[in-house]
This record gives sequence, C-alpha cells and structure tokens, in this order.
Amino acid sequence: MDLREKLTKSSEPKTTTAIEKVPRLKPEIINILNEQITNEFRSAQIYFAISACLDDKGWNNAGKLFLKYGHEEMTHMKKVQEYLYDRNCKAVITGLPEVEAEYGSIKEALTTALEHEIGVTANWQAIACAAKDAKDTTTFMFTDWFLAEQVEEENKFRDLLDLINLGIPDWELEHRIGEMLE
Repeated sequence: MDLREKLTKSSEPKTTTAIEKVPRLKPEIINILNEQITNEFRSAQIYFAISACLDDKGWNNAGKLFLKYGHEEMTHMKKVQEYLYDRNCKAVITGLPEVEAEYGSIKEALTTALEHEIGVTANWQAIACAAKDAKDTTTFMFTDWFLAEQVEEENKFRDLLDLINLGIPDWELEHRIGEMLE
C-alpha cells in the first residue's frame, strides 16, 4: 500500500463498536441523576423568579444576588449533564412547572430559598446513598462536591435570615448583600 492509500484509509470515519455504546452507569443511577438535572433547573427558575420580584421591589442588590445564584444553579445542572455524557449516558432535560413569582418580603423570599436548598441537599444525599448501594464509587465521589456546596448554599440563606431576625435595617441588609456580589 502506498502513502496515498494509507492517508485515504486513515481519514475514513471510524465506526463505533457495540462496547463503546454501553452506558457506564446503572439505570437507577442514570434516572436519579436525570431527576437531579430537573431539580437544578428548577432551582435556577426559582432564583430567577425571586430575583425579578426583589428587583421590582427595589431590592436591587438582592435581585442581582439571586440572579447570580440562578446562574450558579444552571452551572450545577450543566455539571450533572456533562457527568452523564462523560459516563456515556443520555441526559434528559424536561420542562418545568410554573414557580412562585411574588414574595411579600425579602424574609419570605430567603425562607423559600432556604427551604428549597434543604430539599436539594436531601436529593444529593439520596443520590450519594443510591450510588453507594449500587457500588458506584465514581458517582458517589461526584456527589461529594455537591454535598459540600449544599452546606455553603444553606448557610448563606441562614446567615441572611439571622440578620433579619436580629433586626438589621433594610438599607443595611441591602448594603451587606451588595458586598456579597463583590
């Protein structure tokens, strides 16, 4: 075979063998991770709605902070999606039901966010347990980052609620939230 034939042959598209198409995760793990994609997407939607509500009420820094948090949740969703791709599994993106768009106060919005994050933490704990039960150490290790992130996310809302409960004036709370954007 001459050089031209070798070059032509090497540039032909390669076909995927059957083994390369096999998902690298068990179906129950794929399903629970796809559910978490929806959960992270919903988190973003909730935070974007809170952002719009607070900004409309004059809480400009708080609105920007929740906008930032919404984008962070989209990043979390993307991490799960990419993990599934990396494990040769299909990610499923679903539609979302409408979320609450009006909050009577910043305290109500922060309480909603904290309650939501507590639920997300429970979701990640369930994923970690499912991975452990399935003897899927890779997915179990993947959950570690998210569980650490959840501690941080719950605490940021608890800290703001603590300030409100201690009687911080609205203007000072808005100023402190602005510092969190830096």
